[in-house]
Amino acid sequence: IYTTSPSTETPEPHTHSFGGWASNNNGTHSRTCECGEKETENCTFNDVVTAPTATAQGYTTHTCTVCGYSFVDSYTDPLGNDYLVSFSVPAGVTAPADMICHEGGTINLPTAGAPAGYTFLGWVTEDVNNAAVMPTVLTGAYAATASITLKALYSKTETTAAGYELMTSAPTDWTGQYVITYGKTASGMYALKGLTGTKKYESKTAGGSVAYANTGMTLNGNVLTGVNDAYVFNITAASGKYAIRNAATGTYLASKGSYLYSYRTNTASYCRWSLAMDGETVDATNAASRSFTHLGFSTSNYFMIARNASNNVYFWKLTQGSSSTIYTTVIG
Repeated sequence: IYTTSPSTETPEPHTHSFGGWASNNNGTHSRTCECGEKETENCTFNDVVTAPTATAQGYTTHTCTVCGYSFVDSYTDPLGNDYLVSFSVPAGVTAPADMICHEGGTINLPTAGAPAGYTFLGWVTEDVNNAAVMPTVLTGAYAATASITLKALYSKTETTAAGYELMTSAPTDWTGQYVITYGKTASGMYALKGLTGTKKYESKTAGGSVAYANTGMTLNGNVLTGVNDAYVFNITAASGKYAIRNAATGTYLASKGSYLYSYRTNTASYCRWSLAMDGETVDATNAASRSFTHLGFSTSNYFMIARNASNNVYFWKLTQGSSSTIYTTVIG
């Protein structure tokens, strides 16, 4: 009978042979041995920050250096655009420095200097040229939506003094107060002056024609100011025509016996005038004389009744002072 003894040999220990790390998509990764054993570790991340741009968000990307698993967090808002705001002003005025307005934000608009006679109001987006109505004005906080050049807006108030303005077109109604002249410029102008009582105008010594320099009046453009009542004639309607009466003497301008008169009473046969215009000159006619019907001026420098209409008799009507305001970015 034969027998065998049990083996006393020790088996060799197992050496793991793991495969590559695989992500578990949860911040860990694992690897498995061919024997079935599995080991798991936390991911080791490399962080990369992507900065925001004007239109895109910023964020941080976390990537495992072992298994490649990654995720994104820490989002930041887009930066938005930066808009350049510049300022346009008239020549001779110092322009404010350009400003940067961040998208969604505001800037505080500056003020600007003003040329003489003008008042700075604020800023507009388009040019304005002597407008009668004020446009929308930008002041204070301003939110730009694109780069832009703003224009400085100014106002100017123009005042016209009360005075006697040269008639340039015929009115539908001639009633009012007037100065009557031969000529319309300071050089060579004579003013018709009221005479007292019933008196003939047609002589050098009558005193009814006064050179501009001796009237005390001031001519500024097409307006006479500083006018004494002796040179003012009130025109009123009378029987389909007009009566012309001096404000100082109360006498009426009349035609009598082919001569120009001042007349104490408003006599219909002598004191009725028709008025018309040819360009800027006035043709005042009086039918009291059949042949001599037009208010004219003698070469001897006095007013008279003439056969033909004068081309150099002017009426200046009293106007009230006025003021108007214009709005503009365009100066000079």
